[in-house]
Amino acid sequence: MYRVVVRVRDGLQEYVLDRHPFDVVGWDGYVYPYTFNIHDFEPKAGRLHQPPPAHQTFQGQNFVICSFCPRLLDWDPQAVPLPYHHSNIQSEEVMFYAAGDYATAYRIERVDYERQFALGTVIAAGILRGRDGNLPAAFNSPLTRLRSTLGELLGEHMQLVVDAMGAALRGGPEFKADAAQVNADTEQLASAIGVLFGPQSATRFESVWGDHVDALVSYSGAVAAEDEQGKAKALAQLRAFERHLSAFLSTRTNGRLTAPALSDVLHMHDRDLVEQIDAYAGGDFKTAYSVTYQGYQHMFAVADTLSGAIGPTIAARLPKGGVQTGGGGMAGSR
Repeated sequence: MYRVVVRVRDGLQEYVLDRHPFDVVGWDGYVYPYTFNIHDFEPKAGRLHQPPPAHQTFQGQNFVICSFCPRLLDWDPQAVPLPYHHSNIQSEEVMFYAAGDYATAYRIERVDYERQFALGTVIAAGILRGRDGNLPAAFNSPLTRLRSTLGELLGEHMQLVVDAMGAALRGGPEFKADAAQVNADTEQLASAIGVLFGPQSATRFESVWGDHVDALVSYSGAVAAEDEQGKAKALAQLRAFERHLSAFLSTRTNGRLTAPALSDVLHMHDRDLVEQIDAYAGGDFKTAYSVTYQGYQHMFAVADTLSGAIGPTIAARLPKGGVQTGGGGMAGSR
């Protein structure tokens, strides 16, 4: 005998059945199971790859539960039995983050960023490809590759520095893992500078850029501690960074990019990062995320400015495809 309890208005109604309650063709009305033996679950299989909703077993408000059990692989001759990762990789990031494996979560975030950026390139090629099947001559030019590489690296810098500042503000356990990814992005930016201007320039850039990230994290710590003196010191360090990097790049571009103009661009970047953490600390999350998005978009304007100043001649030194990258950077343990 099987006992089934059903909620009826504000009370409970009990039924006793002589068979298992799941031995049915379908459910009538609003009676849903809330648990079952996973060994009784028969996953769906198909001639082609089945999307994640095909494996859904439960649903609640703003979430679903999918059970990915062993199943027969897709049997169409042209099917890809184990297709490439798509949005599932973001689900993996969330699962590792929730489990406290922050190092893996942030590594996945970088991989996902890289793949999304590559997807954008494929979409752009599809839009711009002519009827003859050819792309515009400038699509894969050295200058375009340089601008794209800098945009990808600077965008992911913004992405993970925001994460790092938030972790520093909260004193969260994820800070160390995020810092490792910020460091990786800093190294990749320095690698791009090295390709353009040589190894000594790469070393100098990495040091100055690292000071920049350190100052931002220090500012977050001062906000958390309500330390006005600490905040002022961090802001002074950011102003120094803006002067040093603008002078460095102005020299390397033979004055095509003036130090005052670049200093203004860098100041906008630092201002966005400071404003977003101030808003976050004050509980104004809408403003924090709005400023973060604005700052992310600004990174592509910075990439455009830098690539235009560096010029096609130096850009031609880049290997085809540019510098390979992932998704973030931080200075702390350089």
